[in-house]
Amino acid sequence: MIATQLSIPISDSIQDCFSNGERRIELHANVRGRHVYILQTGCFTNNESTNDYIMELLLMINSARLSDAKSITAIIPHFPYARQDKKDRSRTPISSRLFAEMLQTAGVTRVVTMDLHSSQIQGFFTIPVDNLFARDLIIKHLETKFFTGFAQKEIQKRFVLVSPDAGGAKRVLKMAQKMELNSVLMHKQRDHSKKNHVDKTIIVGEEGCLTGKTCIIVDDMADTLGTVIKACEELIKNGARDVIVCITHGVLSGPAFERLNNCDAITHLVTSNTIPQDNTILKSSKVQIFDVSELLATCMERIVNGGSISALFR
Repeated sequence: MIATQLSIPISDSIQDCFSNGERRIELHANVRGRHVYILQTGCFTNNESTNDYIMELLLMINSARLSDAKSITAIIPHFPYARQDKKDRSRTPISSRLFAEMLQTAGVTRVVTMDLHSSQIQGFFTIPVDNLFARDLIIKHLETKFFTGFAQKEIQKRFVLVSPDAGGAKRVLKMAQKMELNSVLMHKQRDHSKKNHVDKTIIVGEEGCLTGKTCIIVDDMADTLGTVIKACEELIKNGARDVIVCITHGVLSGPAFERLNNCDAITHLVTSNTIPQDNTILKSSKVQIFDVSELLATCMERIVNGGSISALFR
């Protein structure tokens, strides 16, 4: 879709495996002296793991570098290993920094991504990193699908924005200001001896601010939905009517769809196509998808023409 919007062809290449499972990459286009853009996201399929796609990306970058490309920009909508951005336990790696170093060693000269789980990841690079935000796309989707026909005062009575953790507070506050809605912060208490496990969620906000309202949870990523379900339970306990979940990166692995379909509180889960969602809608009627290709295409066009990228962050 990005190539269509930019009216440029996708260059042919060979992307397969040798008989021993090693990745094989061969670029067919002449890239000498040209600006190369490689699109690859952090995802997994039934046959390919996230690590397979990472290796494929690194080999394509290195192929372009060895073919004397003038510049190599990696478009990585969902940045893999972003949750492993610090050393918070003994004898653990900082995986996102290692991935950043691998990209640069392969030869990348610029990275474009969306809604990084932690903005400090940009500091792991010595090259430009553009971290685009899906905030305005989420707002547009909400206005089109859920707010149509309501006056602003009625929207304020019916809806409240919710950050499921302290890390997303800034994102939600900016949305609340732009949408003129009230917002609530939730604080997670985790049991770090268990993976993806949240013990308790505490609500920080005015008393009674949730009563009878539809809560709109906004977050950068959802994996097994453990955090989201815990948050929904607390919101309903505190008087919320129901919940709309809005996330940029819908990883949705493991028990995610079972949890989603069994949670009566969640009426809709809105996510983007930073991760391929071809089969997601088939697994739950609650899922809605918004498109990020126009934003990425605009970013690429501005890079090519020397335009301002920061204007896309406002």
